Amino acid sequence: MAKGHILIFSIALFISLLTSPSKPTKATIDDRAAQKVANRSGQLLKQISTISDRRTKQAAQKSAQEIKRLVTMAARGQSRAIVAAKPWRITDPATHICQFQISEALIQGHAAALVYYRTKQYQKAADRLALMFDLTSDLVGLIEPGQEVEMPDRWISAWNRIGLDFPYYILELNDYGYFLQKAGNHVDAVKVLSAVVVENPQRTAAHINLADSLWETSQQELAVGHYKTYRSLMIENGYESLIPSRVAVRIAPVNTAGNATNQEQLN
Repeated sequence: MAKGHILIFSIALFISLLTSPSKPTKATIDDRAAQKVANRSGQLLKQISTISDRRTKQAAQKSAQEIKRLVTMAARGQSRAIVAAKPWRITDPATHICQFQISEALIQGHAAALVYYRTKQYQKAADRLALMFDLTSDLVGLIEPGQEVEMPDRWISAWNRIGLDFPYYILELNDYGYFLQKAGNHVDAVKVLSAVVVENPQRTAAHINLADSLWETSQQELAVGHYKTYRSLMIENGYESLIPSRVAVRIAPVNTAGNATNQEQLN
């Protein structure tokens, strides 16, 4: 019996050794420590990412609010307030200034200018649009400064740099030139309207507006060329009956004396 008990005890001891947890080795401890560090690092990275995302969203919201505030100022004609607001609170302009915002700003500026145009305050209408043009150009300049060139080339260059093609600004630019013309500023009107027909040669109204301002600045030969282009486009589009009578009179060959006579008849 004693031998049997010893055998049973030996078997039980062997089984207990097999099933009991083994003492962890140094390698096992190092692996567990590394895993804990990795888990903790992952948690920290996740927290940092969350904070970063939150801050990025906040920065985007603040930048959008600042741009909206500046556009509202320009639409209201608050040029001094725009200057006083510098430096503008726009973080990472390349990320937070986009085509859509510039296009929307031009639309708002145009709408504000039309209010003055309808009440025949043509210079105020032109000034309101010019202020918005300046603002949009300056905003784009925060992303990529342009060359120091005269207006309207500075504006057009800025709009092109942010990816706006002429269909998105040609109406506003054309009307700006027209407002200048109506205000009697034919010299600047010629500069703006010349740029319009370069950007969009098929814009019929721009040709007659440019021709009229060229005529008023004693550039009759250039004016005649645009009157002819205007007439051709009107005929091509089926609007021949709507061509003003002055176009035919000014296109007709005249001598110096006749030119003066025609001016008297038309003015």
